[in-house]
Amino acid sequence: MKIAKNKLNGAVEDISYYDTSDGGYYLVEIEGDEKEAIFQIHAISGKVLSITWD
Repeated sequence: MKIAKNKLNGAVEDISYYDTSDGGYYLVEIEGDEKEAIFQIHAISGKVLSITWD
């Protein structure tokens, strides 16, 4: 959540975890003042794998 909030300040709408063979990832949905985004973040490294903006 902290990693995603560093990219977009706003309210966290949802956090989901998905297990994969390389350690899994989180999907963090944040609604900001003017933007909304879903961040895919690697569960072990904390690397942002993708950002989908709405």
